[in-house]
Parts: sequence; C-alpha cells; structure tokens
Amino acid sequence: MPANQPPVDPAIRLQLLDLLAGFLRTQALHTVAVLGIADIVGDEPVTVEQLAAQVQADPSSLHRVLRVLAGSGVFSEAAPGAFVSTPLSGGLRTDAPLSVRHMAMFQGSDTYLAAGQMLRAVQTGEPTAEMVFGMSFFEHLASDPDRNACFNQAMAGGAGARAAAARDFDWNRVSVVADIGGGNGSVLVGVLGAHEHLSGVVFDQPHVVTAAQPVIEAAGLTERCAVAGGDFFTDELPAADVYVMAQILHDWDDERSLTILRNCRRSIAPDGRLLLLEQVMPDGDTPSYAKLLDLIMLVLLGGKERTESEWRALLAEGGFELLEITPRPATNLIEAAPA
Repeated sequence: MPANQPPVDPAIRLQLLDLLAGFLRTQALHTVAVLGIADIVGDEPVTVEQLAAQVQADPSSLHRVLRVLAGSGVFSEAAPGAFVSTPLSGGLRTDAPLSVRHMAMFQGSDTYLAAGQMLRAVQTGEPTAEMVFGMSFFEHLASDPDRNACFNQAMAGGAGARAAAARDFDWNRVSVVADIGGGNGSVLVGVLGAHEHLSGVVFDQPHVVTAAQPVIEAAGLTERCAVAGGDFFTDELPAADVYVMAQILHDWDDERSLTILRNCRRSIAPDGRLLLLEQVMPDGDTPSYAKLLDLIMLVLLGGKERTESEWRALLAEGGFELLEITPRPATNLIEAAPA
C-alpha cells in the first residue's frame, strides 16, 4: 500500500462492516422463521422466557437474535426482554397474505449454502448447487420431499403478488390459459378465481404438479382447472389461448431459456399471447432487489435476471415480439406475441 494512502474514513468503514454483517441478518431471520416466533408475538409484549418455553429455545440466545432484528424494525423491544410485533415481523407470520416466512426458511438454508460458494460461481461461470448438494438444484428438490415442500411454500408466498399482476391483464378475449411451470397452481388459481369465464391447466414436472391439485380443490376450481405433468423443454405444451410463465425463464441461462421459448412458439396459437411475470433489472447503479435475485440465480441455477433490452432480444430470438412491459410492485408483466 502506498505510504501516502489515507486511512479509511471511519464512517465508510462502519458502512462496509454493516454490509458484511448481512449474513447474520439472514440467519437471524431464518432462525425466527423456523421457530415461528412471528406467529406468537403480537401487540402485547411477550417475554423471551415465554417465547423460549413455547419454541424450546434458550432464552438468552433467543433474546440476542431478537434484539438484532428489532434494530432493523423486525419486532420491537417494548420493555427489556419483552417484544411486540411490527409491520415487518408481521410479514413473517404463517397466516399473512404474501408471507415471507417460508422464503426466510429456504433462503437461510439451501440458498445460503449455495451462496457461500459464490466465489467459485464467479470464477467458473457455473452454479454451485451441484457442489453443495451433490446434484443439480432441481434434482435436489426432487430427492427431498421436505425441501421441495418448503421451496413450493416459499414460491407460493410470492405467487400472490404475481397472481395480482396477472389478474390485471385483459382476459376478455381469452378462454383457456395454461400456466407453464406453474408449480402448486397459486398464480393460475388467482387468475381463474377473478375471471369466471376462464378455464386453465397447470403444467409442470410430475413431482411438482401434484402439489397443485389440493390448491385447486381448496379454491373450488376442479371443474375449470386441470393439471398436466411434463417437461417444458421437450414435451408438447397444453393447448391454450395464453401461456403464462411466472419466474421461469430467470431460472435458466439464455440457451436453455431459448429452448423453452421455442417450445412455446411451436405450441402457441398464431394469435396467442405469452405472459411472463419476471423482474426487469434497471440499468446503471439503481438499487434493485432484482440485482440481488440475480445472484441467487447465479449460484443456484446458472440463470439470470434481465434488463428490458435483454428481454426484448431473448424473446425475438425465441420467436416472439415483446409488446408491452407493465411494472408492478413485486414483478413485471411482460406481454409478447408470436413474431
């Protein structure tokens, strides 16, 4: 280091140290999510001793985790050693619409392990999941029913936001919609529930799509919604007026994404529509959750988030014309038509 190099400004140093502590906040959120603390803490103060007794934890250790989270607005220490809920902690409740509880459980475990090898992903250009899990990410989910269930519940938490974006599309001239890679069917169920003239089908891998049937039954949509198992890379897709893909293409690099898009292009009607519910990354230094999500794709799957120009180019190469992007709080509705 040059002799005349000035010392790091103390404020800058503290800011960097705070950024470095992000992994501790992730694990603190994961811990309280697994223990279900947000389901217990409400408007009235609850002591750490009471909480620890209910979740079988050590009171002192639990207190140390909760006070860190309270410093970020997740819970509030209303009195020494006693906590109440806040809007942020409410987002971790199991019964909260759009709950983040299972996302915290999954990102603090499976995703966390893969992200710990990010350097390797940057050096090789390959996802780290296979090194961490001994197999690809989706093979890992298929081999472990508990992890698969946690992942599906994590995705369902955001599916409500994606379904809200999809519901606002003009469905008046549509009869049948297929959710490609539809998981447990949450997005399609939301659309069909809001538009009674529609029928639809959830299409996904056989071990995944089995989770959709209970969701469809609970919504009372068995007469209007079917399920179909298959591979969206190679299998013929269900006939429909509109194909919806909610956060599917971000799982894959451009080559694999083009394979999916070309399969959609082969199956879609000439006047059909493709709706993508995806992030659109801003250019430049603008902060965006999409840029963080892009790193999750890097380590787990080798996929990526994309800018508007990247989406336009990818769709064009896959046989589609990008018609419109409608920004929404949690996602974007990207409408495309066969070119």
